[in-house]
Amino acid sequence: QQLHIRYLSRARHGSRAPVRGFTAIELMVVISLVAILAALAAPSFTPIIQNWRVRQAVGGLQSSLYFARSEAIKRGGNITIRKEPTGAGGCTLASGGANWDCGWFVFVDTNDNGALNTGEEVLQRFASPANIEVTRSVTQSNIRFDRWGRPNAPFGFSVVPLNKSTSDPAARGLCMSSGGRIRVTSDPAEFLVPVDTHANYPPHHERGITLLESLVAIVVAALGILGILGVQMRTLTDT
Repeated sequence: QQLHIRYLSRARHGSRAPVRGFTAIELMVVISLVAILAALAAPSFTPIIQNWRVRQAVGGLQSSLYFARSEAIKRGGNITIRKEPTGAGGCTLASGGANWDCGWFVFVDTNDNGALNTGEEVLQRFASPANIEVTRSVTQSNIRFDRWGRPNAPFGFSVVPLNKSTSDPAARGLCMSSGGRIRVTSDPAEFLVPVDTHANYPPHHERGITLLESLVAIVVAALGILGILGVQMRTLTDT
């Protein structure tokens, strides 16, 4: 009977195959292969990331300029864009007046002095992406807009990855004319050149009415009035 019970117990539970996991050696081999593949793939992603960051910075700058223009027209001027100082948001770049690497902000410049004073309203802020250099064509830390939405002077910006030159494939330039026209370019020769002086964009001169044109307009208007009066007098005479 004991033999029968022992046999039934073995038959009920059966023989189980041992469960086997990864050994330490196998795990280390897999981790090493993943690390090697990641090291090989990382350099190919670097240009993509740099290009994305540059485009983000250019898009943000273009958006802020358009926003400042519209606000200046709406509010009758006194709108300024000013660069963020070094240390803003933990940014360690932007040491010079022409370096806008840390970003910028748009504010209501009540006294039109180009600086943010107590009580002046900040309308928009933009923090530049990390590891991007934004350089202005002139060493100025602000851009002021008048009531017509025009900047105080034409300018250009170059936006490049950190420690790269304007010849880098990801580099871009943004220029604004004295009339407020914006152009984004990938030609390094035009990065820091205002739109007014680009070869493909001849200078646009705002032209008013000359004295001779004013006199001609007055004479034509006078002749028209005399003609109308003559017709009226003839009508009254006939009646």
